[in-house]
Amino acid sequence: MTTPRRQPLVALAGPIGALLVLGAAGVVVRDAIVALGWSAGSPWLPDALQRLDGLAPSAALGAVGLGLALIGSALVAIALSPGRRRHLALRTTSGQPVWVHRDTVAELVRDVADRSAGVVETRSRWRGRTLVLSVQRRRDVPGTRADLESAVAPVLTAVPQARLRLRSSEVTP
Repeated sequence: MTTPRRQPLVALAGPIGALLVLGAAGVVVRDAIVALGWSAGSPWLPDALQRLDGLAPSAALGAVGLGLALIGSALVAIALSPGRRRHLALRTTSGQPVWVHRDTVAELVRDVADRSAGVVETRSRWRGRTLVLSVQRRRDVPGTRADLESAVAPVLTAVPQARLRLRSSEVTP
């Protein structure tokens, strides 16, 4: 069984590349229509090729070539890289794998922390496999950091690969 993954970055480059190819095809079709005499004007491609014909090696041309090579290498690296893992495996009693998006787990933990006594505001974000939970509590309401950790523990026991980092601050009412 494989881990569900996010859509790879090459999925973004595909439509952009398709638009570039369609643009080039549009120029070729336009030049063919002009060459057949169906439309007035002069073809664009012969003029562009004539401008490139007399180029000699230079520092500027080398820089352009290097830049294009770096862009091409970056696109190949993006195409070969897999999508990021955004799902976590839940521990179930049946043994069947259940995958949940990381943001869903963060939302559940935030929701449980919000219901704790004296909590004013919660925020959560992932840092690798660690869920950073920032909690603001009222100073006048009794409750400790251990109470918050024990409140969110049942949610995180189902996700064995996740760790919790709790940041707690007190505010005056």
